Amino acid sequence: MGDMDTLFVSFDEIEDPRMDRTKKFSIGEIMFLILCAVLCGVESWRGVEDFGNDRLTWLQSFLPYEHGIPSHQTIGRVMSLLKPATITKAFISFMTTLLPDSDLEIISLDGKTLRRSFDKAKGQKAIHILNAWAVDSGMSLAQMKVDSKTNEITAVPDLLDMIDIKSATIVTDALNTQKTIAAKIVSKGADYALPVKGNHKILQKEVQNAFDTHALNTADPEVYLETIEKGHGRIETRKYSIISADVLSQKSDWKGLEFIGKAVNETFRDGKDTCETRYYLLTFSGVKRFAKVVRGHWGIENKLHWVLDVTFREDDCRVRKDHAPENFSTIRKLALNLLRAEKSTKLSIPRKQARASRVPDYLNKILNVKEI
Repeated sequence: MGDMDTLFVSFDEIEDPRMDRTKKFSIGEIMFLILCAVLCGVESWRGVEDFGNDRLTWLQSFLPYEHGIPSHQTIGRVMSLLKPATITKAFISFMTTLLPDSDLEIISLDGKTLRRSFDKAKGQKAIHILNAWAVDSGMSLAQMKVDSKTNEITAVPDLLDMIDIKSATIVTDALNTQKTIAAKIVSKGADYALPVKGNHKILQKEVQNAFDTHALNTADPEVYLETIEKGHGRIETRKYSIISADVLSQKSDWKGLEFIGKAVNETFRDGKDTCETRYYLLTFSGVKRFAKVVRGHWGIENKLHWVLDVTFREDDCRVRKDHAPENFSTIRKLALNLLRAEKSTKLSIPRKQARASRVPDYLNKILNVKEI
């Protein structure tokens, strides 16, 4: 599945808060217009309107657009009114048809602030979005607005309830290493890799001491892995090790905890050595799996957050009114997912957008994922 028919069905699931007399354009028409514009590199409501006027005939081959293209004011107003939960539900509904289960092996949770979404005159702070991201496919699965980064802790369980995480491995940043979150993950049939830092000082010290005093068998491929990468004048050595969590006095406080992991990243560049060590709580064994989870989690920064900022210019977007910033963020992620799903070329995301803006047939290919 994952074709346009499925997409339109998902759009139909979005709750429309408008009065009947104001429904000149359907929610599906507005959402499809914005999505196609974003796929072609558009970054503003005015740009969406211009795109629609340029491509009206093409758009009418999919949906009626009997009244032409809505103005940028109408687009902005509707997007500010739509409840984010209903758009997120439609997003998740479509993504379940797009992603095979194998792509959900590792799910990374991390937050991102939309820096230009603040409104100083109204005392509105920039909104913070908690994201669930599939490491193997590089695709977004769901998102949730939180009041601040510290409030991710209470939002994570709700975000996990939005998606099917059974048999997946959940990895977060240290902020969300919480007993309630660990219990939630295990209760939903998933594993976790939770980093241990200063927010759990006693536990961090105990884990560190365990590795410092443990006689690790580096010849055992089940408990130790070392990789070396060279390139661009840099040598990077990564060392991963795991030991039983039975050595921890707090083991029983963390549901499902079976192992603890240590990841050491040594970098030599420009004549200088740097070393970073991180510790993790794990519900699973196998050092290769541990290494893949750790490496995968850091991909969310450059494969999602960086792309949203640099390619989609999310941090420069001045959409601020009511629910519009959060809703626009969801559409950007849907566009990025569709661009990543298009495998017929090896073009970068920006070049795919540029080609879609020039060649309607290529935009068709991006949208009709089933035929790729």
